Amino acid sequence: PSNSSAAISVDASNVTLFMENVRLEPSDARKFEGWGVRAQSVDGLKLLGGHIAGFRAAILIERGTGHSVSSAVLSHNRLRGVTGTPGDFLSVWPEFDGQLAVDSIGDGVVLINVSDSAVRNCSMTHQQNGIGCFGCTNVQIVGNNCSNNEGWGYVSQCLQ
Repeated sequence: PSNSSAAISVDASNVTLFMENVRLEPSDARKFEGWGVRAQSVDGLKLLGGHIAGFRAAILIERGTGHSVSSAVLSHNRLRGVTGTPGDFLSVWPEFDGQLAVDSIGDGVVLINVSDSAVRNCSMTHQQNGIGCFGCTNVQIVGNNCSNNEGWGYVSQCLQ
């Protein structure tokens, strides 16, 4: 995908992606661009298992309620390397667009304005951040490994 598109785009509510034994990666020409899985303005996306690597972020969910991401490996996505300048210190901006503008998005999961959702038992390592939540309410983050990232394990600008 390009920077604005996804390898898998979910355009309907109540979709379940069973990704056990599935590995999703872009071609070398598109490495670290776009999104592995993207859902916009739908409810009830469930992603179970799988390995998603090599994108801007493995999963981007914008708006909706009742989403669940579980038991997936969402590692080795975009990483903004250390430059040895003051820009290496990663502040946490309240908006997703601000993080994107300074190239601080390279996550396993990004949630924007979602509610009543969960990210459970996933591994999100060796990238910029593990999980990013922006403007979300009632999101459960349970049992995840978000270690060995360049930035943050969990970035939250959530309301609750």
